[in-house]
Amino acid sequence: MGDLDGVAPCSSLAVEAIIRVGAAGAIWGLCAGPYDARKQGLTGVAKASFVANSVGSFGFRCGFVAGVFSITRCGVQKYRGRNDWVNGLIGGAVAGGAAAAGTRSLAQVVGMAGLIYMKNSRGLQLFTCRWLPVSSPKAIVFLCHGYAMECSTFMRACGERLAIAGYAVFALDYEGHGRSGGVRCLINKFDDIVNDCEYFFKSICEFQEYKEKTKFLYGDSMGGTVCLLLHKRDPSFWDGAVLVAPMCKISDKLLKPIPIVMNILTRLEDIIPKWKIVPTNNIIDSAFKDRSKREAVALPFIVLQGEKDTVIDPEISKALYEQARSVDKTIKLYIGMCHGITTGETDANITLVFEDIMAWLDKRASKTDYDSSKLNEFDNEK
Repeated sequence: MGDLDGVAPCSSLAVEAIIRVGAAGAIWGLCAGPYDARKQGLTGVAKASFVANSVGSFGFRCGFVAGVFSITRCGVQKYRGRNDWVNGLIGGAVAGGAAAAGTRSLAQVVGMAGLIYMKNSRGLQLFTCRWLPVSSPKAIVFLCHGYAMECSTFMRACGERLAIAGYAVFALDYEGHGRSGGVRCLINKFDDIVNDCEYFFKSICEFQEYKEKTKFLYGDSMGGTVCLLLHKRDPSFWDGAVLVAPMCKISDKLLKPIPIVMNILTRLEDIIPKWKIVPTNNIIDSAFKDRSKREAVALPFIVLQGEKDTVIDPEISKALYEQARSVDKTIKLYIGMCHGITTGETDANITLVFEDIMAWLDKRASKTDYDSSKLNEFDNEK
C-alpha cells in the first residue's frame, strides 16, 4: 500500500498545488473571460475589468480546491499510515464540499462533495465527479462530455438536474480536458478515452449499492461516440443510452477553413504538437460513419438533436435511428434548435429537452417494471 518514507510536508504539497493549479485556473480564466464578456456585450474598460475578475476568480477557486484537496489527502495519508485511493476519496470529498459550500446550493454541495482524482494506466490524474440524490437512486447515469468540454463545469447543470430527479450521476474529465492532467485537448488515441471511461464507470458499478441498479450512458456530441464505443465493447453491460447530438459524423454544412489555412494549422501542430488546433484524425475515424457500425448498435437509446445543428449532421442521427438493431429506440429533433440543445438554448428550450430526457429515463429506470419490447407512442416518436 505504498511506503510513506520521503513524503514531503503537507504544507509544502499544499503550496505547490495552489501555485500550479491556481496558475492553470488563471490561464483558463484568461481564455474564458473574453468569450464570456462578448456574450454579455461588454467592451472597453468594462470588458477588461470583467476579464481581470475572471482571471482572479478562476485562479483563486482552482488554487483553493487544489490546496484543500492536497493538504487533506496528505494529512489523512499520514494519519492512516497508508498510501491508497481512500486518501484521495476523503480529500476530494472535503475539497468538493468546501468549494460548493459558498454557493449555498444543496445540489452543488452534494455533487461537489464527491469529487476525486483517479490515476489512469498512463499515469495521468483524471478529475472525476459525482452528483448523488438524497435518497436511494432510481438508476445510475454516466456522463461523457464533448471535445474541448468537461463534465466538471460544462455538464455540471446536467448532473445536478439528474441528481435532483433521483439519479446517481458519475463523470470524469477526459485526458487533456477540464481539471484532468495532460496536454489541453490533445487526444493521442481515442481508445485511451474509452479505456478510462470504461474503467471508471465499471468500478462504480462494483459498489454494493449500485450492483443491481440500471446503468445508463449519457453522451453529448463527441461523448455520444464514446457511449456507442463503450456499448460496442460490452453490448450486454449497459441498459440504455441518451445521445445528445452524437458525433457520428461532422456535418458537411460546417464551414471549413481555406485549404491553405488548414495546411498551416496542421504544419503548426507538427512543429508544436501541444497546440491542438484541429481535432486528430482518429477522433473522426472512430465515429460511427459507416452503416455496419450503426447496425451494431443494439441497446435502448434516445437521440436528441437540434434540427438546425450545423456541427453534427442531423441526417446521420436519423440514419443511426433507422439502421440500429435496437428494438427500443427513439429520436427527437427539435425545430429551430442548434447544436447545444442542453446548454446553448433558451431556458425554456433546455427545460423542454430535459423533460424528454427525464421521461425516457424514468420509464426505463426499473428493470422489473419496464419491458423494452413493449413500445408506445413516445418510443417511436420522430
